[in-house]
Amino acid sequence: MIFHKALVREFANTALATFFVLLGITFTTQLVRLLSQAAIGVITSTGVLVLLGFTLFGSAGQELALVSLAYPLMYFALSALATVRRRRAILRP
Repeated sequence: MIFHKALVREFANTALATFFVLLGITFTTQLVRLLSQAAIGVITSTGVLVLLGFTLFGSAGQELALVSLAYPLMYFALSALATVRRRRAILRP
């Protein structure tokens, strides 16, 4: 039971960190792209923050879906591995 709680806590921390790293990468790449477009005059300089906010708002849902898909897969894989190890330990003489 202690292992289970520690595993859930660790995966929750990892999922949260992964989400924020992906959000930071998206923020940086979109900021560079939007600033380059503002420099050549495609968009106005005041519109950069607005477009950046819309971009982050739209991509956050995709990143959250990716993280929420990966989290249960990691949990079940490690849970199954722990079960196999426990059964092997019981069967050994």
